[in-house]
Amino acid sequence: MSPVAKTLGTLVLALIVVLLHTALFVFHPMALMQAAQVLGLVLTAVMLLVVSLLAYGGGGKA
Repeated sequence: MSPVAKTLGTLVLALIVVLLHTALFVFHPMALMQAAQVLGLVLTAVMLLVVSLLAYGGGGKA
């Protein structure tokens, strides 16, 4: 994996952890639903990132 991909992966993991903590602290259906929506968007972005990295042969264009 390229350093760029590792950095992005670390940032995404940190974002997911922050979202989960926020959802636990503000334990309230609306907040949980919003966190779930954001998590869905994050997962979609991660999948697009992985697909683009594979398409470029593992970060050849980074």
